[in-house]
Amino acid sequence: MLDSNHKLSKFGFITLFLSLMLGCSEEPVKLGFIGGMTGRVADLGTGGRNGVTLAIEEQNARGGINGQPISIVYKDDKQDPVLASSLVKELIESDVNAIIGPMTSAIATVSVEHINKAQKVMMACTVTTDRLTGLDDYFIRNVADLSSHASHMGSFISQKYPAAIRAAAVMDLSNEAYTRAWLEWFQHSYEKNGGKLISTATFNSTKDTAFSDIVLSIMAEKPQVILLSVNAVDAALLIKQIKQVDPNTIIVASNWAGTDRLIQLSGQYAEGTYAPKYVDINSSAPQFLKFKKNYLKRFKASPTFPSIYCYDATRMLLSALMKDRNIERLKTNLLNLGEFQGVQGSLKIDKHGDGQSKVFISQIKNGQFELVD
Repeated sequence: MLDSNHKLSKFGFITLFLSLMLGCSEEPVKLGFIGGMTGRVADLGTGGRNGVTLAIEEQNARGGINGQPISIVYKDDKQDPVLASSLVKELIESDVNAIIGPMTSAIATVSVEHINKAQKVMMACTVTTDRLTGLDDYFIRNVADLSSHASHMGSFISQKYPAAIRAAAVMDLSNEAYTRAWLEWFQHSYEKNGGKLISTATFNSTKDTAFSDIVLSIMAEKPQVILLSVNAVDAALLIKQIKQVDPNTIIVASNWAGTDRLIQLSGQYAEGTYAPKYVDINSSAPQFLKFKKNYLKRFKASPTFPSIYCYDATRMLLSALMKDRNIERLKTNLLNLGEFQGVQGSLKIDKHGDGQSKVFISQIKNGQFELVD
């Protein structure tokens, strides 16, 4: 069943009730979700959890998986790799059919060993580290790795601001599988077009950090562009201090930081900040508008990119299970889905389980993200 904080919709409850009353011969489809739902990256985890919940409730309202109800167990990894490793093992031992999540690269990289050993599919929706690209494993995702996103961002900045050839960066080591690769791909593209990364400051978001010292250090190098390979909370804190030193600095945040929480926490200081995005939140595609309406009704909030990608990832997983409940064949069935119609267009998973998706360049204008490329 859904946990106490996530009650089933009326239709989902009716489906479960009727299935149990009829004495179904097969066990319900049991899924697990893992994500950081508390702490600095809670916006990713809660958004992802909501997307998963909506997809499951809708499928239960349609009769579940061939008449069998779908239940889910939620686990909060608190962005702690040690805790996450333990929680993934718990989910495996509880015999879930598959695991949805996690939400960050740091957690994904410590989970892979466990799921491969158990041959249990893990369907991620926002993990973009290239350390897991091109592998024959049980880790599957519907989003492209960060090489294309960060590289495109680097090219965009260097072409839009050809005179801005000095860049500095701030990187969070707590999610290094993502943050370092994002920075390296941006740097490669930026320097290919004439720019130069002159310095990089690092910190660990799991520890207390004096951001004022970091900002003073990087600003002393007179950068024209500052890259923030950090989460949304830390990006907001850094942006405020950077803009107070030099309001004309061009600031580029990673996808990880590019959430509504960044705008909420940094206010007017965030104006002009660039970030690559996985989705067009203002899309007028009919399937997206329908999803947006249902999401708003269910959660009293607008969907975010984690909720969108986790909604689609869950639907892809459920589609594979609809074809065949045999868990041993689930990985193969997912890889053979072909093009899948997501809420913002077609999605595809390649033979290694890596997603193929678009990247949108956005800029914060008048308190919201607007697509600029």
